[in-house]
Amino acid sequence: MALQYLILILFAFLFIYGFIRPFESIFARLYLIIGSFLGFISVLGREYTNTIARFVGVEHGSYLYLYIGLITMFVFTFYCLNVFSSQQKVISKLAREIALLEEKIRNKKD
Repeated sequence: MALQYLILILFAFLFIYGFIRPFESIFARLYLIIGSFLGFISVLGREYTNTIARFVGVEHGSYLYLYIGLITMFVFTFYCLNVFSSQQKVISKLAREIALLEEKIRNKKD
């Protein structure tokens, strides 16, 4: 029981931390918030999960896990795409700068 409370406190802290911490990407923020919410409700227990599911408008708690898990996967996918896109821009910029520097070196030798 004490371990359950400790894990609940951890997920609650992560949920609040998701709102406070400044993120470069909205996807990272959503991933932390949705993932910590999913972890929080998974530790609560079946009766609390079913109550939250009915409040949200879902028939059963297991469906709530499924829906939130799918949302979390989509957010993570978009986050990864966003990170790869930004890395690709940085790599392209560096490649252009290297090409320009190599051209300057060749011009100095000639």
